[in-house]
Amino acid sequence: MAISSWCSLSESFTSIFYDVSIRIDGKVVTLQGLESSLAALENQVTGYNTQINDLSNSIASAALSSDLVELETSIGNLEGRIASAEEQNTDQVSQSVVDGLETRIGDLENALSSIGTSGVEDTSCESPWSYRSGPATCIYAAHDVKALWIEAKAWCEAIGPQYRFYIVNAFQKHNDLNSYINFELSDSSNDYYIGFSALNNQNYKWVDGSSEFSKWAWCWGKPDLTGIGCGSINNAGGFCLEDMSCEIKQKFICEKVIS
Repeated sequence: MAISSWCSLSESFTSIFYDVSIRIDGKVVTLQGLESSLAALENQVTGYNTQINDLSNSIASAALSSDLVELETSIGNLEGRIASAEEQNTDQVSQSVVDGLETRIGDLENALSSIGTSGVEDTSCESPWSYRSGPATCIYAAHDVKALWIEAKAWCEAIGPQYRFYIVNAFQKHNDLNSYINFELSDSSNDYYIGFSALNNQNYKWVDGSSEFSKWAWCWGKPDLTGIGCGSINNAGGFCLEDMSCEIKQKFICEKVIS
């Protein structure tokens, strides 16, 4: 008799538990079903976290313009919504959150695409070119070739429209060149032609037409061949600018302007 009562009680308890289950969203939802839904939601949230991290990395490489700051703020908001979503365990709520995330991430991707590469520094320097940041250039020394100044100029420019003789019109570019020749190439014994001259009885100019030369950049007593000289870096004499005869063959430096 006791066994029969216990069986009846067990059946009643099972029935009650079943009745409670079907009242969740008006559907039959077992504990196992809830766990499966939560696991699926967690997988979706992980996927969206990955997409958001990818977007954040893309934005971090761009300049912090006002548009990008707004995008970063939006991504922060999305992360907050994902945290809230993780606390939910019903299909209805999770699907609503997922739909919202899909829409917003699509908007962010479109906005980021519309910004394009504006403000993003291009560091694409294929070997054997070496990247330098002041300002952004790819630099290359024809360290196995010697040429006249006019030949070297033609060689650099023939590579493409972004290429030219190296111009040392800023202190940082002077340091970049010194680092490249003496540390990356380990060539402290050779002088190099660079992109300035005073051909045709003119004053010294860089190959881009500018004529700005800092006094600190010249070697002692230079320039002294105004009107006939070609530009060189005197490596052994203190890594300074000097003018020399254009009829001497020596190594030379080219650059690719990327910003």
